[in-house]
Amino acid sequence: MKTRSGYHQATKLRALLQEPESAIERDIVRYLEFHGCLVIPTHGPRNRPVVEGIPDLLVYRRWDTNRLSTPPAPLWIEVKTWEGKLSTEQADMIARLTERGARVIVARSVEDVEGVV
Repeated sequence: MKTRSGYHQATKLRALLQEPESAIERDIVRYLEFHGCLVIPTHGPRNRPVVEGIPDLLVYRRWDTNRLSTPPAPLWIEVKTWEGKLSTEQADMIARLTERGARVIVARSVEDVEGVV
């Protein structure tokens, strides 16, 4: 498994090489799983979304069930390349989710998700 600084270096190199969204998503999933998150991809076969505009990943962080606290809210992640832009459907869905209290981020690298785990 890569170290934290290894993720930074790999991500910066990929940005320079203009790596595809699927590779960025793979690294984000690996990073989140390494930190104990449950990551659920929302796209089916042939990269088609189950619901139009739905973000790429649904993430659940670990919760200490022995503590008397509210479980952490799930996080939706839309993965984009450095040059990638949200489609109209994606922007609309993100607005609909956030209006209902969901946490949604657009991530272009592992660094964009480091603060959420």
